[in-house]
Amino acid sequence: MEKIFSVLFNTGHQFPGWEIVLVLIVLALVLPPLMNHWGRRRSGTDKSQNRKKD
Repeated sequence: MEKIFSVLFNTGHQFPGWEIVLVLIVLALVLPPLMNHWGRRRSGTDKSQNRKKD
C-alpha cells in the first residue's frame, strides 16, 4: 500500500519510471476517444446503430 501511495502522490518528488510514463501516455491517448464513443452510443447519436429504413 505504501508503494501505491508513493507512485500516485509522488511523495519522494522523483521522476516516475519509464513504464509508468508510457502507461500514462497510452491512457491519455486511448481513454478520451473511448469515452466519446461510449457517450455517443449511450445518447443514441452513434452512427453505428441500426436504424429503421423509411
